[in-house]
Amino acid sequence: MAEFEISYPFEYPARAVWDYVSWTGVEQLLVPGVFTGVTFLQREPVPGAVRETHLADGSSIVEKLQTYDAHRRLYEYVLPDPGSLPLRDYRGSVEVEEVSVRESLLKFGHDCRLIGVDPITWRAKWLQIEAAVAAFIQAALEQAGTHRR
Repeated sequence: MAEFEISYPFEYPARAVWDYVSWTGVEQLLVPGVFTGVTFLQREPVPGAVRETHLADGSSIVEKLQTYDAHRRLYEYVLPDPGSLPLRDYRGSVEVEEVSVRESLLKFGHDCRLIGVDPITWRAKWLQIEAAVAAFIQAALEQAGTHRR
């Protein structure tokens, strides 16, 4: 199993960052070179809800929600269909922790079984994806003029 976790600091309130990574907020994450869209099979963020995330390479992954806590800004999910990604038994998590009124920490985590790729190569690819997501959110918050309070 490969297990990874990464955190990105933001000088924005947790609720502003959560708006981009919550179960339905990801619709805004049309990150160039990473995500091209999302299709909800069930929009309401309840355990068992399913969405399909479309990747830049033309493939898609199917995500199934396991737990969701909007108050804590945390959810966990699995990938019943990882699409073109070289993995199986994927479990992921997304959390936005409030550090202070005007600072937050975006956390991504996952563990999975890798297929045909070594952990170092996968970690580099995964970190590239998550860094692109964090940079996209940062730019979107700046462009929107979101208050840093």
